[in-house]
Amino acid sequence: SLSDGGPLERCALMQQLAIALDRGGRGSRAADVYLEAAQIAERDESVHLFRLATSHLLSSGRFEEGEALLAPLLQALGHRLPTTTVGLLWAMLWERLKLSIRGLGYVARDASQVPKEVLARIDTFDALYLCTVSMHPLRAALFMARSVRWALDAGEPGRVLNALGQLWFSAALAGRGRAERRVSELRARARQLAETLATPAARARVCTTHAAASFMMGEYAEVLEASEEAERLYRQDVTTQRDARYQMRLSVATCRIGALYVVGNYRAFSEALHSTLVEARAAEDIAAQLVFALNETLLDELHGRGEAAVERLEAQRAQLPKCGFGIYHGVHMVAVCIAACASGRLAWGIGRLEEEWPRFVRSTVRHIPSIGTLVYYGRARLLVSAWVAGTLSTPAAVRLTILRDCPELIESQ
Repeated sequence: SLSDGGPLERCALMQQLAIALDRGGRGSRAADVYLEAAQIAERDESVHLFRLATSHLLSSGRFEEGEALLAPLLQALGHRLPTTTVGLLWAMLWERLKLSIRGLGYVARDASQVPKEVLARIDTFDALYLCTVSMHPLRAALFMARSVRWALDAGEPGRVLNALGQLWFSAALAGRGRAERRVSELRARARQLAETLATPAARARVCTTHAAASFMMGEYAEVLEASEEAERLYRQDVTTQRDARYQMRLSVATCRIGALYVVGNYRAFSEALHSTLVEARAAEDIAAQLVFALNETLLDELHGRGEAAVERLEAQRAQLPKCGFGIYHGVHMVAVCIAACASGRLAWGIGRLEEEWPRFVRSTVRHIPSIGTLVYYGRARLLVSAWVAGTLSTPAAVRLTILRDCPELIESQ
């Protein structure tokens, strides 16, 4: 028992326990404590704790449990989401149109001047965007579009900064050459506001977004610089949103480790990946392990551990989200291609690839250059390896497939 006092005292102590668990990287356990605290809290506080539980479940990889809480959470806030892909797409496009017409202007207001329910709604959709973007990008885009518009309407500077960061990263997803002007404009806006706020939390948010956006744009030297500063700030525990810190730290680590591999600093890549995975496994953080599936497979390839990669990926396949096809799935597909080539298990790799290919082609992930390009290259490498090894009976079909994918590769650059 945490306390012999009344329900409110017990609830307060449970929240302190959950915060401590989160700071220690135990997001899954923190979710359980937040959920238990929500059962005894007063109504407004209960919704807030329910939101924290939901976002921590999704962020730590307990996807089905988090999904089960999502609809009740939105209902408690007076919102609901379309249940079909077409409905989500139209809702997202409608929100983007409203934001385009509205523009990015705002009237700065102190948080005390904005109704609490408005701030709660913004924080909820902001958190849901962060914890679902890798599992269901289309739905996450709707969360983002609504939270951005509401944040600009509210005018609270910290939340406006979050909104600008989301728009900045979203623009960077289009890849280098397509939206560089838009990325530069949003980066300048975010930096200017962060300088005005002059808080470590604002600086951490900008550095995190800078690292993630630079990674998507292929600017790896900037990734390393921004991620180093962000990690320094997160070690000081500067984040004010309880469910943002967890996801922000993972985002920074993902970008930094990926950039280290691309620039060829394999020693630093191996050390950073190893320490991050040790922490993720100790915390039973399934989401982090799925995020790093490709990095871990690349490390296995460097050390000649192809079979180990195949076994791990087979186990992780069952842990992928069931609600859609997202970045987790795309990363897993690329890892499968590399593991198949590294282990010689080419037939296994082709079989797994064929199972997932129709879902990939229909998904929004296909149109994210940093992911889509990797999937197409991974498939090309796997098919060429199988062709050279003589394990495919129709080499002409392999040539045709690779040639057909060439326009997709060019388009995704």
